[in-house]
Amino acid sequence: MIQGLQYFDQAYVASTVAPPGAAGGAGDTSATLGYPDGSTLFYSLLLYQQGFGYFNMGYAAAMSMLLLVVSVGVTLLVLRNARRWVHAQ
Repeated sequence: MIQGLQYFDQAYVASTVAPPGAAGGAGDTSATLGYPDGSTLFYSLLLYQQGFGYFNMGYAAAMSMLLLVVSVGVTLLVLRNARRWVHAQ
């Protein structure tokens, strides 16, 4: 679950390989992140874009803290419900 929240590498690679003539051209990833039409713009990719594309470091830091809180919440929820999955005899 946590790996799903941190899904970054594949979306980044897929969105930086834009077809010829796309906005930004070769090497300009700020215009092509989320290509095509925002379909690969996951939360972690949006966080990267805000922090390193637009240099909104405060906003990116707040987004990363929200990702941490959601990750901890999902982890606690899974651990709490794990008791139902284990059946010792």
